[in-house]
Order: sequence, then C-alpha cells, then structure tokens
Amino acid sequence: MKYRPEIDGLRALAVFPVILFHSGFELFSGGFVGVDVFFVVSGYLITTIIIQDIDKKRFSLVYFYERRARRILPVLYVVVFFTLIASYFILLPEDLVSLGKSAISIPLFSSNFYFWSERGYFGVANELKPLVHTWSLAVEEQFYIVFPLLLMMLKNYQKILFVILAAGFCLSLSASYYVTLIHFDTAFYFPVTRAWELLVGAFCGILLYKTSFELTKNWADFVSIIGLSLIFYAYIIFDSSTLFPYINALIPVLGCALYIISSQNSNVVRKIFSNRIIVYVGLISFSLYLWHQPLFAIARHLQLFENNQPILIVVSFMLSTLTFKFIEKPFRNKDSVSKKTLIRSGLFGTVLIVVIGMVYAINNGFLSRYAEEERVLLRQLAANKGYNEERFDATEYKQFTPSSDYKIALVGDSHAKDFLNIIAESGKFSDYEFSTRQVNSECGNLLLKSYEAIQKFIPKNRKERCYLLGRYEGEKHHQILNDADEIWIVAAWRDWTVELIPESIKNLNELYNKPIRVFGVKNFGLIDTQKSINIPYSNRPTYTQSIRESALTISRRMDDLLYFYHFYYPIMDKLCGGEKERCQIFTPNGLLMSHDGWHLTKEGAIEGAKRINDTLLRLKTTQNK
Repeated sequence: MKYRPEIDGLRALAVFPVILFHSGFELFSGGFVGVDVFFVVSGYLITTIIIQDIDKKRFSLVYFYERRARRILPVLYVVVFFTLIASYFILLPEDLVSLGKSAISIPLFSSNFYFWSERGYFGVANELKPLVHTWSLAVEEQFYIVFPLLLMMLKNYQKILFVILAAGFCLSLSASYYVTLIHFDTAFYFPVTRAWELLVGAFCGILLYKTSFELTKNWADFVSIIGLSLIFYAYIIFDSSTLFPYINALIPVLGCALYIISSQNSNVVRKIFSNRIIVYVGLISFSLYLWHQPLFAIARHLQLFENNQPILIVVSFMLSTLTFKFIEKPFRNKDSVSKKTLIRSGLFGTVLIVVIGMVYAINNGFLSRYAEEERVLLRQLAANKGYNEERFDATEYKQFTPSSDYKIALVGDSHAKDFLNIIAESGKFSDYEFSTRQVNSECGNLLLKSYEAIQKFIPKNRKERCYLLGRYEGEKHHQILNDADEIWIVAAWRDWTVELIPESIKNLNELYNKPIRVFGVKNFGLIDTQKSINIPYSNRPTYTQSIRESALTISRRMDDLLYFYHFYYPIMDKLCGGEKERCQIFTPNGLLMSHDGWHLTKEGAIEGAKRINDTLLRLKTTQNK
C-alpha cells in the first residue's frame, strides 16, 4: 500500500480536537467527533491492506492479527499498566475498583460494553475515569474480528460481498438512527451502531483500489476542502447535547470520506496536511489518544486539572513521543521484535493487567490504605450501589390489589426513587401499596395538553426519548393512575417546569379526579468524597455546606408559587436539618446523607425519614383540595 502522508495529517486532525474537547476547550465542543474520523480512517486503511494482500494471494489471517497486535497492544498495555500503578496512590477505593474492572475488560476487547454498563460518555463521572477512552479501541477490535473473515471468505464473490457490505451499512446506520433516539448511551458505545462508520472507510478503500477513480487537481482541491469543512463544522457546532451518532455522524463521516478519496490529488490540502509537523502528530496520534485521558482524569482526582490543561497537553505530547519512539516503532518492526517476543510480551502484559485489575477489585480498592474512620465512610458508599433504584424498579407498573386501602401511584425520576426509600426506611411502607412509573425530570414530569411550548427546554439528545418514554401517555401509565387512590409526584424539578406545575395538577385532576401531592426538590451541595473522609469524625454531625444555587433557586420558586396549594410539600429545608441555604450532609453517626449531592444513601434515607417525619404523618391525615 502506497504511503499517504496526508492521511497521517488527518489523524492529527482527529486526535487534537478530542484532546481539546476533554480539556474543556469550548471552541471544540464537538471534539469527540475525532473518534469517528479515526473509525473511517481505520476502515479505509484496513480494507485497503486486506484486499491488496488478497489480490496478491499473500493474505494471512494470522499475519493480519499479528500486525494489529504490533500496532495496538504494546503501547496500550504500557499506558494501562502505568495508569494502574499511579492510580493506586491517588484514586479512592471505589474508583480503584472501577478502574480495575475496566482494565480487565481491555484485553478482552470489551471495554465499550463495560463503560456502557456504568454510565454514558458525557458527564463528570466519566471525566474521572482514566481508561474510558478505550471504548473506541474495543469497537475497532470487534470490527477487526469479523471484517477480515468476511473479506477472506467472499474474495471470489465480489458482487455478493458488496451486497453484504451495503446491507451491513444500511442496517448499522438504521440502528444508529433508531437506537440513538431511544437510548443515546447504547448507540454511542455499541459496535452495531458504529460499524457503518468503519464501512464508509472500507468503501473508500474499495473505490480507490478496485477502480480507476481519480479526481482532477481542481476537483480534488474542491472536494477535499468540502470534506474538511464538514469535519470542522462537527467539531465546532456539535456538543454533548447533540444526538449522536444518529444521522448527525454522517456529517464528519462524509467529510472524512471526501477527504480520503480526494486529498491525494489535491495541491492545497495535500501540501498542508503533508507538513512534517502535522504528519508527526498523526504518527504519534495513537499514543496521544491513549495518554491524554489518564493524565486528565488523574489530574482531576488530584484537583490539579483546572488552569493546568496546557501543561497536561504538553506532558501528553512528551509521553507520546517517548512511547512512539521506544515502544510503537520497535514493536512494529519484525526485525526489532520477533513474533515469539511479541507473543510472550503480549501474554505477559495481558496476564499482568488482568491480575492487577482483579487484585484491585477483589480487595475492594485496598480500603486498608485508610484510617478506620475513613474506611467506615468508604464502606458506606461502596455498599450503596444500586440502592436508589432497586425498590422503585421492583414496583414499576405493579398492578394494585383491589382490596388495598391506600393505593399510591408514585411518578417521577431518581428523586421519586429516593422518596420511596424514605417511606420504606420510615417503617410506613406497609401503610401503602405503591405502583411506580418513571418520568424523567428532563422531560418535564408534567401532564400538559400540548408539549410544543416546552420542546426548547428538552436536551436535543433526549427529545425523542421524552416523546416515547418520558411522558404521562401510555395505557399502562394511565391504568395505574386511574386505579390509584392518590397520585404522588416527585422530581428533580427544573426551573422551566415550576410555573407549569399548577396547570399539570389541574389536568391531572380533570382526568383522574383524585388527591395529588407534589414534593419539592432536595440537594445537599457538592459531595466530594475525598474532602468528606478528611473531616474529623467528631465534626461530622454538625458540619454543613452550601446547597447548590440552582437547587436553591428552584426551591424558592416552588415555595413562592405553590406554598398555598394543599398539594405541595417542601422537603429540602427539613432534609438539610432545618437550615435555609446550608445543609447537614452527615447523619448523627457520621455517615453521608448523599453520595453525590442529589441522591440519598441508605443511611441518608433512614435519617431523612426522621427529619421529615411530620410531613410523612401529614400524608395520612390530609386530603388534596
């Protein structure tokens, strides 16, 4: 395969926006799209190499995987190993356990599934995960397992091969479209919804190798500039709220394809992106991609990230240069590193990473590193995983017992789940029969006659999901509200929903004609685990901190607007120990009320039941009017 330096230039154009996006550089709010550019480039290069070798009757599946191993594994394992070692001294036990599990998934080519199971790509939680970026490698590796086999088996049936690839492209793009609408996070991580991007690169490879396709210099300049414009458009215009991959991914993917098929004949673009410096960045782009996220995440854990991004980027370049020179280049050269050495070092690296990951997970992140007072708090947080949703999810759409005295339809988001836990921990759970229904606060948690006016408030990547799943419509939803004796609504209310609550209550009353109760927001302020464990045990019961200003604003608006309504129950001040702008975040025995500032721990639910006991008593003695 003829070397194309401008493709390495394109790699530089892919990796740098990713780094800038992860560093918080606002201009490149769509910098995550760089991964999609990598997918297309990988599809192009891999396809070209394979079909070229097949035509020359020298293709070997073993040799193909050997080349992939030489390209990916050595530097990947070095970065993962150093990340694991450094993290032992920095990460909290819970984070260390998560890191260990993610490390285990990497040699198994499944880290995309692991991170999908934990949480979506965007958000503070993932910014703190040193190895979250390896999800894209897993997608590529899964593609490498299937695609060469397909090309090899159908090498003599090219029409059938083309039909299968075209069908695969259509099915994958369709999956990307529909899955993104329903579950954004699944579409982001899954190979089925990403395969079409790699296949676009594959089609570019087939077009350029199998045909005499060639653009004139002028047309090549024009097409390649159009391609670059599409890529930059995505980098600058897209952001974390953009539906993605969806059909939006077509913009950078098409741009990359146009660049690939035209740039080699372009005077302008080829000259720019064949520049020695840009090409070098492209050459070290794999190492750059691997190093930057662990450095950024660890810096965030140490609270050294803000205002230090330029330094961290420079360090990423330095480490990448070293690993490129001393790891990547030697391992790619068969004369420097034999196949036997490659296999031995690969097996050793795999075992080492898996063992370290297992040790971290089995030993619960080495709680022994901390004093007993600190261990108590850390054990509490570790034990609360899954507590929030378990009880609520078990009763979703539960059919009421006709003879039940007090049937409650509880509607809401994760805050409704917390409220159900408060009821349970209060000992009053048996006084009611609950049937629950999740309606996310980002969708409004409102029954309106028209939802047109609120569309502008719903995040772009959640509009369709809210339309399909996040409203009061639906036969099962209507049934539980109709059969209930009362309707309780709890949510992390948004500022734009507050003034619409009376209208929603009016609509619910007209439709169901039964008591309705609305509960206010709650917030404990920012919960910093490291800061929390450093607070002396004796000071914890009286320790307070500021409530988030956004939550305070919403709470005040709800109090002002709804205070005189019989259906409204404010709870934040009581849950915070009676203070107005600050909150007691610990229970009397020194445990955290919340693990993240919004949601209750089990101990927080127990203490919360005590703090709002008078509200719970009112629920049985008052009627909605």
